[in-house]
Amino acid sequence: MNRQRTIWGAQLAIVALCALALKQYYSTATANELRWILAPTTLIVELLSGRSFEFESYTGYMSSDHTFVIAVPCAGVNFLITAFVMLALRRLWKERFVGVSWRFLPISMGVAYVATVIANAMRIVIALEIQRRAVEVSWLNANQLHRLEGIVVYFGFLMLLFVLMERRLLIFPVVIYYVMTLGVPILNGSFHRTGFWEHFAFVMVIPLVVMLPVLIVRLVRQDYRMFQDLHVNPEKIL
Repeated sequence: MNRQRTIWGAQLAIVALCALALKQYYSTATANELRWILAPTTLIVELLSGRSFEFESYTGYMSSDHTFVIAVPCAGVNFLITAFVMLALRRLWKERFVGVSWRFLPISMGVAYVATVIANAMRIVIALEIQRRAVEVSWLNANQLHRLEGIVVYFGFLMLLFVLMERRLLIFPVVIYYVMTLGVPILNGSFHRTGFWEHFAFVMVIPLVVMLPVLIVRLVRQDYRMFQDLHVNPEKIL
């Protein structure tokens, strides 16, 4: 049992170290160093949008009309870290009493990478459509609209990824999302930056709005199951 706990603790520590190392790497990485995630993302964007992009060194993938660039901020590495941490912690917690094979680490990272590329590509495709259609929202400026779209897409995909892996404990990805997108920046002092608290408000509220339909559906389904159960077994009313 002690050996199992030691291994579990080591696995938890390695998950944290992997997340921190990737975060540190991303903080200084250039577009050239991020082609491993920018290239497949751009490929999907080209397939879905019908637009073409060319890589420009240290800039990113520039659209043929030079109106949009898929650059370092578009890499989605923060989502990759969040998805990896969520999947890894879910596995460690779920099997904490039986032991977890070390294979869960590369598997979690691989699944998180695929999910990131797809989510990131969808976010960029939607952003291209917003740009093409010149979509405007009277109570949001361009930066706020872009932030809103990014949070909805990333959090939505994070929830979808978790639901595919685990149909219960929907609060778990919400906590992970808040910790990674708000807790970590607060700890490293980012709250001093201009616009942080506006971003904080967006990140706090929008996931709850996204979650609302999911929670309503779950409550309706639970009530329906309870009604069916009582209809089949009326003695349970007593």
